[in-house]
Amino acid sequence: MMQFRDLSDLSPDDLAVGQSPLPVDGLLTALAADWQPAVQASDLALELAIEPREMHVLGDERRLRWALGNLLDNAVKYSLPGGRISLAARRLDEGTAQIVLKDSGVGILPRDMPYLFTRFYRGTPFRPDGSLLHVPGMGQGLFISKRVIEAHGGTIRRESWPGRGTQVICTLPLTSPVTLPLDSA
Repeated sequence: MMQFRDLSDLSPDDLAVGQSPLPVDGLLTALAADWQPAVQASDLALELAIEPREMHVLGDERRLRWALGNLLDNAVKYSLPGGRISLAARRLDEGTAQIVLKDSGVGILPRDMPYLFTRFYRGTPFRPDGSLLHVPGMGQGLFISKRVIEAHGGTIRRESWPGRGTQVICTLPLTSPVTLPLDSA
């Protein structure tokens, strides 16, 4: 089982062992399947769109699934019943995949945006009627997700509109679908 310490102290060197070429469509399809019960239980709809299908990233599948799963968990927790979540991937150029997670949730207040990836920071989410939305958590998820994505050579950023939702944009470098052993000479 993965522990928070394993993720919060993560560096690119920690990923040198255990990386393999991962098909982006397989990674996101598995993630969507894992989260489908929580999405349905929250009366939300989840859409998945991946183009093109033959994109691969070099990475640690367990850690990437945790990082992206945390982003999906936030989308579920901060979206109201009847809302929508979309998970999409596309090739930005020959060397980069972009993964976008968008929700129709309560959004993030401008005053909270600069601190979202700060460890232990918890924003103050409000429902459209102005009441406080109580969401469980310790304020570590986005911090650790950012560490995992960056340790894979990627980037992560958020855009949000209070009352209209949030969009998380991650980029990851693409790789070949095969790994060749290095000659020891």
